[in-house]
Amino acid sequence: MSSPLIGAKVLITNSEAQQFHESGLRAELAGNYEQAHESFDVAHVVLNGVPQTLDTVVQAARITRDDGFTYVREAISEHSSSILDQAHRIIQNSVESTAPLVSGVAFISTSRPEANPQKAQKEFLAEHGATVSLLGRIATVKEVIVGIDTRGNSKEAQNARRNVEQQLYSLAHDILRRGNNGYYRVSNAMVGARQERLNGRLPQTVRWLGRATTGLAWTALRDPSNLKAAVRTIGNRARHLRSYQAAVNSVTTHP
Repeated sequence: MSSPLIGAKVLITNSEAQQFHESGLRAELAGNYEQAHESFDVAHVVLNGVPQTLDTVVQAARITRDDGFTYVREAISEHSSSILDQAHRIIQNSVESTAPLVSGVAFISTSRPEANPQKAQKEFLAEHGATVSLLGRIATVKEVIVGIDTRGNSKEAQNARRNVEQQLYSLAHDILRRGNNGYYRVSNAMVGARQERLNGRLPQTVRWLGRATTGLAWTALRDPSNLKAAVRTIGNRARHLRSYQAAVNSVTTHP
């Protein structure tokens, strides 16, 4: 059975924690949310018992990110904005755990002495950008759960179009362009396109599709191991852009 986890290229992963991480992802995708949370918790316990390096900090942030997104799926199934707020808090914790590394405020050495620092930096930038993108996706999900139509001229719609979520997708895009993962880059561009479809701004939708296409070309050249996943996400998510209602429906089926 193939792993549901995107593999690391440069940073080292703790194999025991990774096994529990993978188990949590499989449980999440199967809708067994309680089991997923338990697996993610055990993965964290494993990492808490080993020396803290750049590798373990990034691995722990990824586990936290996926734990948070499990709550996103729960929120959709329960149609609950309060659970979605919990998801936001957890994923925000993941962002904050790697933000000092991205800003250069802190740097922790990798446990692989021969690792190229620039390559290691590109990898944690990719992971950080993917997590920022999830904050945008949470905002998109909340709009749909609450029932906000961002196409209109009402005060509510105008406030929504001040684009908290779109700013997050743009921020993620800027970070992911500096990273090493083409799948993350393309996936963020496609959900950015979906948000603009929801906003009723077709020119901006096309702009995001252009970013996805550029990201796909970059993936083919620089990250071929993730090319299949990048192609698949473009194919799957392009269908969500066919109409406003298709975009709305996709938020709850493919958040």
